[in-house]
Amino acid sequence: MRALESKLLAAATRLVVFRSAEIARLVGVAPAVVSRTLGQLERAHHVTRVVRGVWAVSKHPRFSPYIVVPYLVDADPERAKCYVSFVSALSLHGMISQIPGAIHVAVQQQRRPLLTSVGQYRFHQIDRPLFDGHEAGDAYGRFHVANPTKALFDTLYVAAGRGRRFAHLPEVELPKSVTDVAMQRWISRITSPIVSSAVNARWQAVRVTARRMV
Repeated sequence: MRALESKLLAAATRLVVFRSAEIARLVGVAPAVVSRTLGQLERAHHVTRVVRGVWAVSKHPRFSPYIVVPYLVDADPERAKCYVSFVSALSLHGMISQIPGAIHVAVQQQRRPLLTSVGQYRFHQIDRPLFDGHEAGDAYGRFHVANPTKALFDTLYVAAGRGRRFAHLPEVELPKSVTDVAMQRWISRITSPIVSSAVNARWQAVRVTARRMV
């Protein structure tokens, strides 16, 4: 392996997920040279091109397809307005046993689905007054995930919308933190009485069928 390839791979391994421009600044090499060298590292199976301009060391033990999310939403991942939610967050919290085929992400502006080399991502718009209720998704804070109550609320909220996504939920287990009081706090923030009523009706139906986590 050439010296530049070794230097780039060492930097990439520290970052795990990164943009071409980010690693170019880090190692002090022209972007065109970095892109060409990353292509060589990709062909040698050392790095993976996620989407154009975004790369990952997908074999790294700290890699997860969830940490890619902020890089897909904003050029600066630290400013990205997004968090993992819906059935993906329900699965992460152990509230459903099924593992979704795509990672579902809450965003403030609707985006097209993305099929990448590390996973499929689907984006769902959440109104800004409701864009809250998330926390660090891992010990490094590399992505955010909705807390259990917000994950279920987001799912029911989108299900009540025009697209009817998540209209048929699998069996749900509710942790102790997910209570009617906690859910009603979120429902009360919905500005549309029609949507609020629809979400509440779905929530009451879930309460009847859901099991409580031990």
